[in-house]
Amino acid sequence: MATKERTKKAAKPTPEEKLCGELIELMEKGKNPWRKEWLSKNDGRHQNLITGNFYHGGNVALLEMYAMARDYEEALWLGANQGIKAGLRIKKGSKAVYITRPQLNAKEVEDKNGKPKLDNDGNPVIAAWTSYKACAVFHVSCFEGEGLEEMKKKALGEEQVRNEEPKRLEDCENAAKAYHKQEELETVWIGSRACYKPSRDQINIPERRLFDNSEALYATWFHEMVHSTGHESRLNRLKAASFGSSEYAKEELVAELGAFLICHRLQISSNTTNHAAYLNSWISSLRQDPKYLFKALGKATSAVNRILGSEVTK
Repeated sequence: MATKERTKKAAKPTPEEKLCGELIELMEKGKNPWRKEWLSKNDGRHQNLITGNFYHGGNVALLEMYAMARDYEEALWLGANQGIKAGLRIKKGSKAVYITRPQLNAKEVEDKNGKPKLDNDGNPVIAAWTSYKACAVFHVSCFEGEGLEEMKKKALGEEQVRNEEPKRLEDCENAAKAYHKQEELETVWIGSRACYKPSRDQINIPERRLFDNSEALYATWFHEMVHSTGHESRLNRLKAASFGSSEYAKEELVAELGAFLICHRLQISSNTTNHAAYLNSWISSLRQDPKYLFKALGKATSAVNRILGSEVTK
């Protein structure tokens, strides 16, 4: 019996590939998707339109990237089913974005014979872990229908107002000092460039007066603090790498994303000077492995948890 050859359909791009494609397009124009001035609407706090809950952790960075890539303004999102249940319709041609949703998993541990392993009290030993599943949401601009404007007004409430600048800067200073004390880390205010030196476990940064403004100072300082979390005595992430190498650029991406998350949490801008070499290297890395963005985001979240505490990015 003759067999028929089947032509394989081209695999659909994964959520990671779709997002990376949009980010690469931005970076090819010289834009850094995770460095941006504060959003004017809803103060950059990404929120679910229906529940009113705010998104946390790495999802903040993902939604910010999508917002910049697609020129979205309001930081409001919702799931397709949520919109339908609320009487809204998805506009034709609208595209979903993908965030991550934690899932708790558990199973009984087996011994080498395949039998349940028991603890000292005779109870089954349970292994528990958290995994993350891609979850599709749509920006509020993708919907239409009666009552949508009222829903937006209700979700946003009165215009969100940031803390006054002195309070924001005080929070930044306190967070930096607390991390330095906790980790016995030293910052030396010297030189003309900021860097972290693993061999000395020391941050070098230009004097405060040399920065254009205080927010730029803290954004730079937090970037170097994220690097410091990679020390072998902490998260043991750093590898020897020369400037311009793939490994160097990957660690820079972790520091960029981590600094963004910290700045977002402390309500300051993360918009500082880009380096074209980093953008070109990130483009290359993301093309080779679209999932690397999510790997870097996971490492950045762990770094931020180390600096500010796990409650910040949950």
